[in-house]
Formats: sequence, structure tokens, C-alpha cells
Amino acid sequence: MNNRVAGLIDEWEGVAPEDLIEAIRERDQAMKEMTEINAKIASDRDQVKRELEWFEGRCLELMREKCKREIREGTA
Repeated sequence: MNNRVAGLIDEWEGVAPEDLIEAIRERDQAMKEMTEINAKIASDRDQVKRELEWFEGRCLELMREKCKREIREGTA
């Protein structure tokens, strides 16, 4: 048995099984919440990335239109 496992066994020695079960449930709930938060962050990041790409494209489009207009008007 490695030192980590032995340390955990010593740490939890004498603890009631119900307390261990509750600790595992709490850990599982925390892991579930972290997974949900990570999924939300990833979704938000992807949405922001799509919006940024759209805005970049729109800015380029507007700049091209402005250049064409200036060329037509002879103000370039």
C-alpha cells in the first residue's frame, strides 16, 4: 500500500460509514457542479469567439465599402 492510501486510511479511521457516504455524495455533487460550470464557460467562450469573428468580418466589410466610396468620390 502506498503512503497516500495509508494516510487516507489513517485519516478516516473511526469515521462512521454514514459520514463517509455523505462526504462522497458531497464530492460527487461538487464535481457535477464543476462540470456544469466548465460546460457553461466553454459554451460562453465559443459564443464570444463566434461573435468576434462576425464583428471582424463586418469591420473588414465596412472598411472595404469605405475605401470603394472614397475611390468613387476621389477623396482617397
